[in-house]
Amino acid sequence: MKKYNLIILTTLLSTVLLSWACTKIELSPNKNDKAVLQGYLYAYQPVTEIQITRIVPKESEDSVSLPITDAEVFIIADDKKYKLTHNAQRQGFYRYEGTDLQIIPNKKYKIEFDYFGRTTSAETIVPSAPQNISISPTVVYAYRVSSITDLFNNTSSLEEIKITWSNPSQEYFYIVIDNLEDNPQKIVADGVLPDFGNRNFNFISQPTRNNEYLIRPIQLEQFGRYRVKLYKVNKEYADLYNTQQQDSRNLNEPLTNVHNGLGIFTSFNMDSVFFEVRRR
Repeated sequence: MKKYNLIILTTLLSTVLLSWACTKIELSPNKNDKAVLQGYLYAYQPVTEIQITRIVPKESEDSVSLPITDAEVFIIADDKKYKLTHNAQRQGFYRYEGTDLQIIPNKKYKIEFDYFGRTTSAETIVPSAPQNISISPTVVYAYRVSSITDLFNNTSSLEEIKITWSNPSQEYFYIVIDNLEDNPQKIVADGVLPDFGNRNFNFISQPTRNNEYLIRPIQLEQFGRYRVKLYKVNKEYADLYNTQQQDSRNLNEPLTNVHNGLGIFTSFNMDSVFFEVRRR
């Protein structure tokens, strides 16, 4: 399920960077030569999601992002360097193939690589795990919807699902909701609403500093079991999201925590709860 999260993150950063690159701003050659880093560390997970690219302006206003496949990339923790390897199956992505690099909460990690004649680097501190996450109710019931009238009645009768967690310091969180069924049945029958395919339901919220989230009936598209993942994130992720919401005409250069480069290097920690939508 993590792949959907990464697709959203990659799309988010690409939108910001390409919007910046496509604006009619006179850029110095040095800026055009900066590497773009999209690096994500997950607590207790292998390091696989380190992507390095470059933005190449074309003669038109469009730009393209090309993978960098020959960089020497290191993760540094406790003054020890761990060399990453380029993943030939995913152009521009680097991973650590050993088992001795552990991504531990509250620990600082640095990424570093040399390219375009300069050292590009960034740091992140892995967040602690979300605390005291709970969900209620854990089971809701819905009718099969075969008309617009059914849709209205179903939406008005289905309970809201409330997720809560501790957040006394107003830190940043976001929610990911996935349907876990192998072949999920749609709540709304084909033909009632536009068809968006048979893929499993997936939803990702915007970052919040609250301590609760409501899943509303209209958000749910399928019967079955769901997993709700609560991610605790750092400020750099929230800043990137907020940058994407800006009018690109007012964006001179995207926010970045990467020294001598563009992009983001950040980390996540997560806990889960589950609920089920049953058919009446």
